[in-house]
Amino acid sequence: MAAPRRESPRAECEAGRETKMWSRRNKTARCSGCDVLLVVPPQARAIRCAVCLAITDVGSPQDPVRQAMGFLKSVVMNISNGISSLNSSSSSSGSSSHGYPITSPPPSFPRVRGKKRAVLVGISYVGRRYELKGTVNDVNCMRYLLIERLGFPAEGILVLTGKEVVHGSPQALFVIVGFNSMIKDGRQNHDREHSCLMQPYAEEERGPYRVPTKENLRMAMRWLVSGCESGDSLVFHFSGHGVQRLDPSGDEVDGFDEALCPLDYEANGTIVDDEINETLVRPLPRGVKLHALVDACHSGTVLDLPYLCRLSRAGYYQWEDHSPPSGTWKGTNGGLAILISGCDDHQTSADTSALAGSTSTGAMTYSFIQAIENEPGTTYGRLLTAMRSAIRDASTGIRMSGPIVSLMRKVFNFGLTQEPQLSSSETFDIYRKPFLL
Repeated sequence: MAAPRRESPRAECEAGRETKMWSRRNKTARCSGCDVLLVVPPQARAIRCAVCLAITDVGSPQDPVRQAMGFLKSVVMNISNGISSLNSSSSSSGSSSHGYPITSPPPSFPRVRGKKRAVLVGISYVGRRYELKGTVNDVNCMRYLLIERLGFPAEGILVLTGKEVVHGSPQALFVIVGFNSMIKDGRQNHDREHSCLMQPYAEEERGPYRVPTKENLRMAMRWLVSGCESGDSLVFHFSGHGVQRLDPSGDEVDGFDEALCPLDYEANGTIVDDEINETLVRPLPRGVKLHALVDACHSGTVLDLPYLCRLSRAGYYQWEDHSPPSGTWKGTNGGLAILISGCDDHQTSADTSALAGSTSTGAMTYSFIQAIENEPGTTYGRLLTAMRSAIRDASTGIRMSGPIVSLMRKVFNFGLTQEPQLSSSETFDIYRKPFLL
């Protein structure tokens, strides 16, 4: 049974109250596609409909003077961020443009600085009503894929699951791409070519800095991009809850910021897309490649990248320009940043056993690993198509294609409705560019 990754009831109620007050202060407009009534955030020039995904113009173009001011502001901010990054490499403290203090990575973080490194985050929110069952499985399988298939050194991978790792289990859990096996009574499965092993982490991987709190997650993101240079390949994987928050700046097309939920988000808040973009995307120099894989609800544009790829069921695609109306630069410093997300901004991502039998996983993470295993050296277009097909097949329980199956999916509206998304700091031909980590 698929369980959507969603926020707590208290957070939902607060968001509902905020939305009511927000709608009173803002104008409305009719969607150009389906005529549904839309609430328009302040200063927005366009808004995307959550029902039909059509983009409706709701204001006149911004005047050239304000555009120029926004561009100059983004240039000054980028220079300031560069200076802050240099200072943080030689100093243990500082502050970001979001106002939080910047501290040096703790001693328990990996010190090896190879060409390939990754941050893997899995948050289960143990003991809460919105607990997730498959996030640690996601991290273990991603770690296995990176090390065994894609050449990432084990010492270059930073894992944040911390105290949420299950302790004292008499069983070793294998999540197998294509089929599943629960190893009982301590028996070993030697088919490592087709399995991901969930083993206890070393003690240094279970320290206080490996718990996925908001501050630890911030430090992990800074660790990932710190000192990167041409030729580096970086991976950021997050499996957990994601939410939307009202955008106070007016730079979002749909009026909402997307955000990730750390373990302590109810006490200390979420990490919004503006901060993630500032930390992970903008520092990337020429020749550096970042792939973010985010298996969370409302994650379609959670890196705030300038371009979002719209891919139809027929395989046709078009890049949408999601640059903010203010002109603020959301791209890199010459490098390449790519996000593969679990779903669109208005959708939820499933924590489910529909794909892996009795084993819970994130639908996006499982379909991603399966696609890479089935077709090494695939292109971005084929990868995204394969992921979406796997999730659709799992929701019907029928692994076939054709007009009859398509009709059944439409008529019966089977469970998983999420569609993984692709966004980037630059546009490219998704059927020609190979997917390489």
